[in-house]
Amino acid sequence: ASDGSHGENDKSADGSTLTSRINADGSSTTSTFDAATGVNGYDQVNADGSSIDYSTTYGANGAYQQGWTASDGSHGENDKSADGSTMTSRTNADGSSTTNTYNAVTGVNGYDQVNADGSSIDYQTTYGANGAYQQAWTASDGSHGENDKSADGSTLTSHINADGSSTTSTVDAATGVNGYDQVNADGSSI
Repeated sequence: ASDGSHGENDKSADGSTLTSRINADGSSTTSTFDAATGVNGYDQVNADGSSIDYSTTYGANGAYQQGWTASDGSHGENDKSADGSTMTSRTNADGSSTTNTYNAVTGVNGYDQVNADGSSIDYQTTYGANGAYQQAWTASDGSHGENDKSADGSTLTSHINADGSSTTSTVDAATGVNGYDQVNADGSSI
């Protein structure tokens, strides 16, 4: 074209397709469909040379699996099952990552964060009516805990360390009583 862009629109005998557009600044997009595998590809290249590539396969009832790879060394996954369960992950070039999951059968939302040094924390959360939730977490340092809220506004927050020491804070919305319990590694408490 007169604006310096050019491209390609192809279709094979088996139904596979390729559509590309390259702009004058060097940026481009390419969409592909492989009829043999059912994989849809999409590649975006920016003018600065950075890029991201997606490969997606669609299933029944809105299900899909999508993998992606970026030029900065990161990659990830975006998946949805036929029952509505989802998984979204991102892994960075330094090895750090985040993963979000939702289990449509149990209603549990998961979140996992891994740092570049290998340390990690994992959350499992279930939501209820009127803002209620139950959240459990586990960290790679051996600690774990709970963050809960009831429909009436009562809360519980606990932190248990690897040595067995712990703290628990509670608020009873009905009585207005705030509780705090501290247990030391030797078993003594207050």
